[in-house]
Amino acid sequence: MNELEFLIEESPLAYISMFLGALFLFMGALLYFFPTKKPNMLYGYRTQRSMKDVKSWRFAQKYSSKIMIQAGVLFMLIALIGFFLRVGNGLSAFIILVELAVACFFMIWKTENELKKIENEENH
Repeated sequence: MNELEFLIEESPLAYISMFLGALFLFMGALLYFFPTKKPNMLYGYRTQRSMKDVKSWRFAQKYSSKIMIQAGVLFMLIALIGFFLRVGNGLSAFIILVELAVACFFMIWKTENELKKIENEENH
């Protein structure tokens, strides 16, 4: 077994978190720098509230992309910690699933709450 195979086998938490971090950073940057101009069914942060009108859509793209970038940085920090911790594959899988679920939930929760605030301000 070469050194790279050993590292991957010994640190799945680190490498998978590093991959997820890079993916979230890339997707967040993509949404931030190249947001879609109007609601569509293919690309972007798509919820009923975000697709209500163009203003909500544009806000949701910028806001959610910032949270995705922050989540990507957090995944990278977890990856660094993963290089120093020796945890089993089962625990690594659990940690990765939890961090992914929390990141997605947090992004949706925060973005929807901000959209709701904007909607309430417009109605009053």
